[in-house]
Amino acid sequence: MLTAQTNTGKSICLGFDYKKDALLDLRSKEEFYCPICGERVLLKLGDQRIFHFAHIQGGTCRNFYENESISHMEGKRQLYQWLVGQKIPATLEYYDREIQQRPDIIFHHNGKKYALEYQCSTISDSNFIKRTNSYLQKGYIPIWILASSQIHNKKKNIVALSNFQYLFLRTTSSGKFYIPAYCPEKQQFHLIDSIHPYSIKNAFAHHTFHPIMKMNVNDIVEP
Repeated sequence: MLTAQTNTGKSICLGFDYKKDALLDLRSKEEFYCPICGERVLLKLGDQRIFHFAHIQGGTCRNFYENESISHMEGKRQLYQWLVGQKIPATLEYYDREIQQRPDIIFHHNGKKYALEYQCSTISDSNFIKRTNSYLQKGYIPIWILASSQIHNKKKNIVALSNFQYLFLRTTSSGKFYIPAYCPEKQQFHLIDSIHPYSIKNAFAHHTFHPIMKMNVNDIVEP
């Protein structure tokens, strides 16, 4: 997890580019707590992993957060910085207690509020639909972005898509379907469109790759 609170209630967000020395100094002065369960968390500052908070004690909250991969944490951190760089009001790991959901990022744009999920692993269809419906009922527009590593190209214009990956389909205002994906290692969006299934798992498709710094939020919410 990339956000925590101090014992005075101040929020610490590691979505920003903190220097290690500054975080070491902060860690020597403060204790940190999970904003959801209230349990104490540790600020991890290793050289091999992204800086993050980790729960000390057991429990469902810890199990949820500790399942996050480095790629997931880095991906949502980059997407958060991308939004903030466009001066878009965004919050990393905001927990909505009313619906008991914690999207990776919430942001506001053109009078609408969005819940962005960067998904690096497969979850059940029922969980995906439940979370999506919760966002819709609360007034969020859900945007699910698939990890680009989950896309398996068989040939240049042929892709293997699972039932789960088809859940990521979005529609443009002109009625065209596309699947948004992102690769934190290459720092680029991967958009799959012109999708024409010819078997249960395989489809003809068109792929485009866009460096994140050359994209703006409208390229994703309304391409």
